[in-house]
Amino acid sequence: MADDGILTQLKAGYELQESIRKEYKEARRDGSFAPRQDELINEWRTRVASWLKTAEHVLAGSSVPLALLQFRNARGSAQVAAGENVKWSQLDNVLRAKLDVLHQIHKELQVQTEKTIVFNIQHSVVGSLNLAPVLGNLEVSVSALQNKGQDDLARAIKDLVERLPHTAELSPDERREALELTSSLSEEMNKEPNRRAGATINTIASALDALLTRASQLAAIWQTIQGFLQ
Repeated sequence: MADDGILTQLKAGYELQESIRKEYKEARRDGSFAPRQDELINEWRTRVASWLKTAEHVLAGSSVPLALLQFRNARGSAQVAAGENVKWSQLDNVLRAKLDVLHQIHKELQVQTEKTIVFNIQHSVVGSLNLAPVLGNLEVSVSALQNKGQDDLARAIKDLVERLPHTAELSPDERREALELTSSLSEEMNKEPNRRAGATINTIASALDALLTRASQLAAIWQTIQGFLQ
């Protein structure tokens, strides 16, 4: 996919920028820049042009609206720092502007590719049990789990959440309590492993176990979720 190549080009652009800046500083330091100024500037322009061509090719297939146009329109500042070569500064400013735009495009792509979990629960059930707040929190935390690569855990929690409100073996208050506990568990599992509160997870798991093992259609799903808590 074209979008996959944007990060590659962003990294290549930063490497190119660092390389040219290093070569420029070394040439200025050892005195070789002045006599070779045109040669070096032309060489750097060629390398930048090559990178620009590849980046534009990748952006042409991007899913970000107007990505290619934004990239082409990035001109760079006309300011030149005191003591710096004008031609090199102009080239460096252009490259920096292009990288800034490419970085922003990459960030937009990251937002686009994030997945959002939406629970399939009848509105009448949500209203009767006053579940909107807890389900809102669950959608955020379960979506975050999925976007962190914990797809199996996210799917299991989604399955549990969608079945819980319709479980006749639990009272309405018990169903709501189980959903609130599941929300707390999901938030805890979103933390880095070394920052999770083991005692908190165990307490939540014990309370859920007491509720969910009484419901035949939920017991197997809960057993799956427990496997991720080890």
